[in-house]
Amino acid sequence: RDALVFCEGSDVLSGNSEIAKDFSTKFSKKKIMNLIYASENLYTLTVSNANNAVLITKMCYDFRRAIGR
Repeated sequence: RDALVFCEGSDVLSGNSEIAKDFSTKFSKKKIMNLIYASENLYTLTVSNANNAVLITKMCYDFRRAIGR
């Protein structure tokens, strides 16, 4: 979220503007949104007590896919 806000020139909430700047220069807005969606999906699975081994595998797959690798 902070990386997206930083792209638009607004203040970051976390107080880590250097990290937000670095993240926003490495990834496009679309890739950052893909990472956010993947994180939200993984959170939903975690809350529903998904199998940890499967969840970690899915997390790696979804994050790599989100950034286009």
